[in-house]
Amino acid sequence: MTNLKKDIYLKLMEEIILFSGEGCPACDEVKKHLKNPSRIKIVDVTKDEDYARLAFENDILAIPTVAIKTSDGIKKCELKFEGNTVKAKCGNKEIIL
Repeated sequence: MTNLKKDIYLKLMEEIILFSGEGCPACDEVKKHLKNPSRIKIVDVTKDEDYARLAFENDILAIPTVAIKTSDGIKKCELKFEGNTVKAKCGNKEIIL
């Protein structure tokens, strides 16, 4: 995907959310390797009841989980590491986090 296509795609999305929690080593590892942390909303489901409820209502039962919040709702993404890069595969799109 070209940078222009990535920019257009990201503008169409309302929000990238990283559901994480205190005492989660995998969450800490993901956060440590984020390339663009300013565009990702990091929420702690162990401390914020509203985000814990949002996660549960959207079948997000494990952390860390990345999701995309759009006008159509929340969609879970597949989170993966490639070297020191964290990526989220959301449908047929892949986003470098």
